[in-house]
Amino acid sequence: MRSPKAEARTPDRRLDGCLVEKVEAVPNHDRVAHLCLAAITILLVCPAAASGCTSLGPAREPQKITFVYTYPGPPDPYAAHYQAWVEAFEEQHPLIVVELAPWNEAYYGSEVTDRGDVFLLPDTSIDALNLIERDLIISLSPYVDGDPNLDSGDFYPGVMASLGANGETWAVPAAVDPTVLFYNKDLFDLVGRPYPEAGWTWDEFLVAAQALRDPDNGVYGYVPTDAARDAALLIYQHGGRLIDDFANPTQATLDEPLNIEALDWYALLSHEDAYDVAPTSEQVFRDFRRPESRPSDAIFYPSRTAEWRNYGGIQSGQAAMWIGELSQRKWLHNSTDGVLRWGVAPLPLGSQPAVLARVWGYLIASNTSHPDACWTWISFLSKQAPPESALIPARRSVATALHEASGDEVYATGQEALLGLVSLSAITWSQVPRASAEFDRAVQSVVGHSMHALEALTEAQLRLSAYSHDQE
Repeated sequence: MRSPKAEARTPDRRLDGCLVEKVEAVPNHDRVAHLCLAAITILLVCPAAASGCTSLGPAREPQKITFVYTYPGPPDPYAAHYQAWVEAFEEQHPLIVVELAPWNEAYYGSEVTDRGDVFLLPDTSIDALNLIERDLIISLSPYVDGDPNLDSGDFYPGVMASLGANGETWAVPAAVDPTVLFYNKDLFDLVGRPYPEAGWTWDEFLVAAQALRDPDNGVYGYVPTDAARDAALLIYQHGGRLIDDFANPTQATLDEPLNIEALDWYALLSHEDAYDVAPTSEQVFRDFRRPESRPSDAIFYPSRTAEWRNYGGIQSGQAAMWIGELSQRKWLHNSTDGVLRWGVAPLPLGSQPAVLARVWGYLIASNTSHPDACWTWISFLSKQAPPESALIPARRSVATALHEASGDEVYATGQEALLGLVSLSAITWSQVPRASAEFDRAVQSVVGHSMHALEALTEAQLRLSAYSHDQE
């Protein structure tokens, strides 16, 4: 991988906005000579003592870098935020000029590195691996390890690790979107149940879901919007694992006993002869209308139209609880015209805490001419709140300040959820897309009640083993 090149620098001093080259001291053999040197120095650095600044050498040219970010427009809702930050940054660093390059696309392609020097990846797992393998971004480890002003300990636990791969850090966290538990307040009030809260267990979740189930009105205690994600969360909370090592995965471990136990329990949620709190595919199409909209980060899978339709059940007030990214609160408000009274709580607890999250990160293109200037800009950006208010800043100090200023309890829930973040590298997991696809296939078979967890996960692991053997 390409490493950032150190830029040669000459010692300089800046006083009152003037760049002045270092002046070597002369022996103080003669008081008159000393006074003359002092007079010359005053003329060099003080605008009030002369008609203008004078330098003993040529002034350094500003370094220009381009910052690329995506926006959900048009119009661009983030332009004013970034422009204000550019102005503040350039005032602190007058020898660095930042040009903004907004990009109205959902995701980046590899050509992003031809458009700028620094860019914000909206979900690091989407493109990072491709950028790394094609040598299009540089490792930021030298900067992260060598910059005392970065204060890596200020980031939420696990967030920085989630942007690493191959023993290197490839991005600096900008914002985080953790998974949380959403709930319909009206449905809880209707049956007199207390709202979910921090410290809830999955057993308490199940008791509440059963009390909230109302077959006559097509109301379900729990509605999945991404069964594979929810099942993975339950597996990790149960003590299971889907790959052998978070930092350096060598193989998938789909068929381990704890995984099977957790997936079996999850499948019973939608079994009419068991817990019967979640809808089957048939019930989804019978009871839920088509959704009028969807969260912007929800991915449509043609093979999972039932999950897609579950958003209609949420909008119509037929879902008592569901799991989703915290940013979906924005969609909830907009898609229901603020009529749906919803709340949010941290995920229920298993034998160990586990939360998955989307992580936004700042990266540097390998073809930049000014990597040090890019790093200075990234270090500055990491201390600002992201312009997308539905996200949580990756730095605890920034998130805490925002919460104190807004008093938003939903924000506080997101902060609490991040304390249990699983340090699974989004980049690392994207190295095993086949394992992810096989796990998803197994989950769909189990929740569809066509296979038991033992059979589905064993077959998925065998397919992965056969594929690995063929690649050797």
